[in-house]
Amino acid sequence: MKKRRLFFWLLAALFLFSVTALADSGPKPDLSVEFTGLEGEEYWVTALSLKGSGPWGTDREYEEYMGSRAVWDAFSSFEDPDGYRFIGCYEDCSEDHVFQWNYYPPEQFKLLVYFPQKDCMLVSGEVYERYAFHSYYAVDLSGAELEENSVQVIGFEARRSYDYSGELKGLGLRILVTLAAELLLALAFRFRRPLQLVVIVVTNLATQLGLNLALNAILYYQGPGLDSWFYLAVMEVVVAVIEGIVYSLSLARLGKGERQHPWAYSWTANLASFVLGIVLSVAAPRWF
Repeated sequence: MKKRRLFFWLLAALFLFSVTALADSGPKPDLSVEFTGLEGEEYWVTALSLKGSGPWGTDREYEEYMGSRAVWDAFSSFEDPDGYRFIGCYEDCSEDHVFQWNYYPPEQFKLLVYFPQKDCMLVSGEVYERYAFHSYYAVDLSGAELEENSVQVIGFEARRSYDYSGELKGLGLRILVTLAAELLLALAFRFRRPLQLVVIVVTNLATQLGLNLALNAILYYQGPGLDSWFYLAVMEVVVAVIEGIVYSLSLARLGKGERQHPWAYSWTANLASFVLGIVLSVAAPRWF
């Protein structure tokens, strides 16, 4: 029994070490702004910043692959009374009406919209922030009147549009998949009595709810990546210990003398849950 426990401890430590070794890499924060009310217009969008962000900065020079030189010059010449500046990232949103800043968007920014055919600019009157790892905003400019050869501070509102309902669905689905996997393993470990299965279900619902809520918070602010998997691995170890204690105090007693291994089951189930989470995050990243 001691050798088996030692094996699972070593396995968990090895996994944690392998995740930690690569924890600094992974995806970076991004910003997405969806525009409505500008159908049929040619327009470009950028986010202004007080300082550089990642590779972006006020000293960045135009490069041909980035887009229109005329648009670059227009954004570069814009002067904001609050000191916000163009730092190099801009996009033609005329077709899909979505501005994407996929690599190190500024933490605080103003939105600037340029209409080349009218030589007109609209700038937001408020300062917005990157509030999550994937920050989503929606802007409705259907009522905006465009004046040629002008810069207008119309104070348009960019509202946060993060998909919280989708996150809740993903949370529920992850818990159900984990619970199903751990129940199958319970049968393999000969925990088959109804009361034993009830204990496993109740314990898993409690621990997985806490774990997945913590994971959702990490993904919301930090996003997916090897560092997130590191935190998940640490939490899985904590959950395995908690479940091992509960199972050792209850499942063996409910087994009525049968030879069973609650600690081995707890470590195996949580390791399987962790690996399953990685596989499903690749196969269905929207939900996992």
